[in-house]
Amino acid sequence: MERNLLAQLDANETLGTEAIAAYGKLMVALRAETVPLPTPEEVAAHRHLIRHEADVPVLASALKAAPDWLVTTNTRHFTPVISARTGLKMCTPKQLIGSLRIAT
Repeated sequence: MERNLLAQLDANETLGTEAIAAYGKLMVALRAETVPLPTPEEVAAHRHLIRHEADVPVLASALKAAPDWLVTTNTRHFTPVISARTGLKMCTPKQLIGSLRIAT
């Protein structure tokens, strides 16, 4: 996300600055959290849940964090089947933004 916002800043300084400020507010409002990388043992324990090996650490971290939503653009690998298998609710950033209501 930050990489995309920095690209906006390069393209249009005013828009980029506004986007970065809005992103900061969004992260506070959503109570976003950072989760430590899983241990090799945690990765191994969750390997059976998803086919793509590179996605196992992400999935293991998400399961450890037990988020309200796992937000990802990787809909090819984080599918409804994976959601059902793990009990994690998943959405794309676009779906998340579309579901937000702005208080006035």
